[in-house]
Amino acid sequence: IACDGSEIPLGKLSTLDLPALRDAPMDRAPVPFKVGMHITELNEINERNSSFRFEGFGDFQFCDPRSAFDPIAVGRKSQRIVGVREDYPVWDVKLHVANGIGAVEVTQRLVEIQYDGNIQITGYFSAVASAFDLRLFPFDRQALTIYLESFNYDNRLVELVTSDELVKVSKN
Repeated sequence: IACDGSEIPLGKLSTLDLPALRDAPMDRAPVPFKVGMHITELNEINERNSSFRFEGFGDFQFCDPRSAFDPIAVGRKSQRIVGVREDYPVWDVKLHVANGIGAVEVTQRLVEIQYDGNIQITGYFSAVASAFDLRLFPFDRQALTIYLESFNYDNRLVELVTSDELVKVSKN
């Protein structure tokens, strides 16, 4: 049974090399895209240009039944792709930091595709964001906010989902 409840035809080989899988699934409701972040470093706080640098691990999970495969025919229950590349054979919602300055730098990435079509993308990143309100400085407190959004798709195709258990900040 695929992650959406449909049957996986026996003998179906993996279709992970098809370019069409990199396109959004247009035939269903918005895809819930679970977004998790574990911030490990917060540094380079710059009051002058109202920015801060943060680093950490991103964890993104979603279901794409088009990536489901017969684990008996393939010989394993999951497929892993390691490395930072742009040609992954899975759909990518292209998340970016909406209040970012410059591009997000991804230095490590792991894509794991389960036989039922569940996909998890994990990676290490660093980015710079802008989010200060210094009107009351130096008698203020700041919430350093990070806004994520899909660069390619709106809420008709992607529903970003977060929860307290998916978002963490290192004690250091």
